[in-house]
Amino acid sequence: MPRSFVRILATILAMPVVVMAAARPQAAAVRVKIRAILVDKDLNQKPVPFLVVKTKNAATGAELELKTGLDGAVQADLAEGKYVFSTAKAMEFGGKKYLWSFETAVKGAEQEVTLTNDNAKVEAGTPEPANASGNAPGDLTALFEKLKGSIFTGLFGTRGDEPSRRGKVELSGAAIRQGAQGAGEIAGG
Repeated sequence: MPRSFVRILATILAMPVVVMAAARPQAAAVRVKIRAILVDKDLNQKPVPFLVVKTKNAATGAELELKTGLDGAVQADLAEGKYVFSTAKAMEFGGKKYLWSFETAVKGAEQEVTLTNDNAKVEAGTPEPANASGNAPGDLTALFEKLKGSIFTGLFGTRGDEPSRRGKVELSGAAIRQGAQGAGEIAGG
């Protein structure tokens, strides 16, 4: 056999061995979705936007900082392993401060990690401020008292197939009166 043929044959047979030696097993990437949601006193779920969450691989020490979007969520591909999920800055909500730092195993193809009231360290925060009249925020009685005597102009509802009509609403101490173009006054009391 010619020597060039032997060299080519040896090269072809050696290539799989070189390729297999170069290929190292890598940890599978896990698609991790982190969601930050706080529950208020009325049991409404509120996403936590722009929260900076730090992930730290417990084995390698590799760190990654992520920031949640307006929906309170962020996604990242992480290698399998144990991670510490933490926040450096406390989040104020409902008169309390929430700070997270916990360890969890990341494995599988996809995983969701949720930061909530339940897995946060909770501290006393700044109490929710009362408005100038001393009433709690969202108090409709105080809002009515403030706006009593005001007149608002806008579009108000529909009637059957008719489009919305332009009209005025007047708030008085005892009644709400609505006047619409082409319609009489409707007295509320």
